[in-house]
Amino acid sequence: MLWCNVLDLHFAADQPDEVLREVAERCYRPLVGLLGDAPRGGVTMNVDGVLLERLRDDGMGDIIEGLGRLVEEGRVELTGSAAQNAILTTLDEDEMKRAIEEHARVSRRVFGALFNPAGFFPPELSYSPSVGRTVDALGYEWLLVDETAADGLEPMPLHQDLYAIEGADSLTVFFRDRSLSTGILYRGFEGADDFAGAVGEPACRTGYLVTATEAEVYGYHHAGYEGFLAAVLSDERVESSTLSGLLTRYGQDRTPVRLRQSSWSPWATLQY
Repeated sequence: MLWCNVLDLHFAADQPDEVLREVAERCYRPLVGLLGDAPRGGVTMNVDGVLLERLRDDGMGDIIEGLGRLVEEGRVELTGSAAQNAILTTLDEDEMKRAIEEHARVSRRVFGALFNPAGFFPPELSYSPSVGRTVDALGYEWLLVDETAADGLEPMPLHQDLYAIEGADSLTVFFRDRSLSTGILYRGFEGADDFAGAVGEPACRTGYLVTATEAEVYGYHHAGYEGFLAAVLSDERVESSTLSGLLTRYGQDRTPVRLRQSSWSPWATLQY
């Protein structure tokens, strides 16, 4: 099984410095070390620009430097997104473009040439057709959405194909598995066996799985839960990959799919 784990690092601008330091100590810094020690593969990350600037300005530049090394080594892939975690479905297309370009400017100020994203992470995976048009027009290669965006495509944990958005054929779309991502979010798995069992048989033979959660799940929201991540990344049945890595592995053939407005919001999770 190929596991594409997408981590969203977002920190509210109005949170006090002491909270940021606690999150950094319990989550961000251990996460950088864990990913550096992982035996193979990589993860895809969206890192909010506000968080980057606060880490830099508040004496936690070692976390940024560590992330930079992981990007150079190919262990971490950075994504495009929107400044200040703006929910793109609430904006018109000109406003969307400005928010996306501002995120890129801030990220390049911090990471320099290391920030060269192929893919796009909409905050909270909020999607509408106008989001797809804007992301496609800006030249991104892929877009991540929640599985509830797929119109007519049955939910499945392991995908065998790549998909393209109808009407935006140059843009590959990846679907976040909602059930397994929610299981991670609420500490539903204690180890690699639990996780593989939830995926189902043949859990680790063919296909790829995409999960996406807040990074703070690992160590901050759930103390010690970074151990689950380390266990899965080191399990011989599981190979981790960035989403862009799937494009290289699977080639250019993609199945067109229709998408509808969606997000990863907890309320939508309960209704799904």
